[in-house]
Amino acid sequence: MLSYVRRRRNLLTEKAKAIRAERCPKLLSFLKHKASSKILIWVDEKKFVVDAEVNRQNQQVIAFDPSDVPPVLQTKHPASAMVFGAVASDGAITDPHFIKAGLRLGTKEYLEILQTVLLPWIDQHWDRSDVVFLQDLRVQGVFGQGAPVFCEG
Repeated sequence: MLSYVRRRRNLLTEKAKAIRAERCPKLLSFLKHKASSKILIWVDEKKFVVDAEVNRQNQQVIAFDPSDVPPVLQTKHPASAMVFGAVASDGAITDPHFIKAGLRLGTKEYLEILQTVLLPWIDQHWDRSDVVFLQDLRVQGVFGQGAPVFCEG
């Protein structure tokens, strides 16, 4: 018998499995046949936090006494920065766009970032008809009703 770490998994309901089973073949078919002539662009944002990240399992300290182990100090509200970026299938990468501190990204704010940062970058590198815009699932949730407005514009 061995010791194992409990792993985290996404909870997939039957409805979510059915949606994936329907969408995945369509996406794979698109990527296999039509995407070769198109530029795929993935966008995402990431929040970076200044506090130290601690993994109790992997960051152990060997000492004679527990009081010899230095503590990891954390704050209640650590300083952070949110960065927006995009990557294209041909290897082009946007410059990082730092989002104002304290700004909550709703549909309006996200669309503004896409229109002021992403669209000029796309226009600088490619013709818009050659571009396919892909989002991660979390961004689609933020997009809400704004997705058709951005994609049509």
